[in-house]
Amino acid sequence: MVLEEFLKKMQFDQCFFPFSRGLLPREYAIMSHNHTDHKPNFVRKEFIPKKIYVPVFFSLNFHSYKTRIIEVKQRKGKKLNGSTRIWPLGRNALKNILKDESVEEPSHAAWWLIRNDNGAALFVGELDFPEIEALKRFLNMVDIKILLLPIYNNIENGAHRTNHFCQLKKEINKLAYWFLKNQNGKIWGLPHTHQPKPKWATIMATKLEMKIPAK
Repeated sequence: MVLEEFLKKMQFDQCFFPFSRGLLPREYAIMSHNHTDHKPNFVRKEFIPKKIYVPVFFSLNFHSYKTRIIEVKQRKGKKLNGSTRIWPLGRNALKNILKDESVEEPSHAAWWLIRNDNGAALFVGELDFPEIEALKRFLNMVDIKILLLPIYNNIENGAHRTNHFCQLKKEINKLAYWFLKNQNGKIWGLPHTHQPKPKWATIMATKLEMKIPAK
């Protein structure tokens, strides 16, 4: 299956890409971390994905949902369908991949590598300022066709391990344009709150509201 078509079937934290509106629930969901604004808090059970994949190294309690919860290890990953496989990248993963003990690990959220016979995508659920350089180095090593990248319009100083929000936004923009120029891929935007679509994003995700009115 074409990589883009497969990604349409997936939910990323609270985000999905509205190529086909109304097709909920998504078949698969992958969760990057357990912060409230990323954790699905569905009121209506018909919106709960059929399977939720969580990284084994984060404490993510989704067992209150009446669906299948699957914990995924970094080394083994998990086969989803056909040739499609996913791996969560987190503690120690980048040090092993980049062969660099000093590299800044993704500690805010897991990054997910999604790969099939048609290529690879990388889902970055959250990004702290010190992690940006490690992400660039990873993207320079791995052929990524689609990068799912968070978009921040405003955050409190001190969040995302920076006291200067504008610096975080600037460096993410620089990373995005570098990726488009050098890696010949696409970027799909993940809104952190309500943001306009940046020029570097091919498409913006729709973010499920925290509470969906009951029927």
